[in-house]
Amino acid sequence: MIAYININLNFNLNIDIIYLYLIKDIYKYNIIMQLLEKIFYELGNYGPVFLIIRTLVLLRKKEIYFDYYLFGSFISSLLNQFLKIMIKEPRPSVDKKTFDLALKHAKNSNYISSISHDAFGMPSGHAQSVMYSTCFIFLVLKNENINMILFYLLISLITIIQRVQYKFHSINQVIVGSFIGIIFAYIVYYLASRNKEGVLKEKEDDNAPF
Repeated sequence: MIAYININLNFNLNIDIIYLYLIKDIYKYNIIMQLLEKIFYELGNYGPVFLIIRTLVLLRKKEIYFDYYLFGSFISSLLNQFLKIMIKEPRPSVDKKTFDLALKHAKNSNYISSISHDAFGMPSGHAQSVMYSTCFIFLVLKNENINMILFYLLISLITIIQRVQYKFHSINQVIVGSFIGIIFAYIVYYLASRNKEGVLKEKEDDNAPF
């Protein structure tokens, strides 16, 4: 009888120890997941800023591309705000009824006095910015640095997924923003390349003495 009780106590003790280890492991897992989620959120939130700074560093010795990229980034931001105000599509997190009511009672068609312009979500500014940077650096570097281009694509993907996952934008809003960013990058790169060709073009012979 005593042996049975000892075996039973040992068994219960072992179960308790295993249970405590499981709780400890689950706690560690939750901490790790929360940390990864925080990193994911911040990367998505500050992805555009990070890629802009990184691009400026990469282009610091390519003066023409540097200037055009920086100016294009500013114009792209203005274009995004203009399109948001013109399209007036709310973010997924904004209550549709409240948004429609604010639009209905707005003082004019260009400025919604009842709600913040930040309520507009079409197109996604984050998606437009990261894809503008990614496409531009791809066109400039081409095959010079594949790893860097893959890094840009990773940050862009994280940013786009984060905007949808946290309901900052709908899937359509990030798709449209991405396309605008890509197209605008091609335009800016084309203008920069033409300017560069003009600078590098050999001066015509004017028959001047050496």
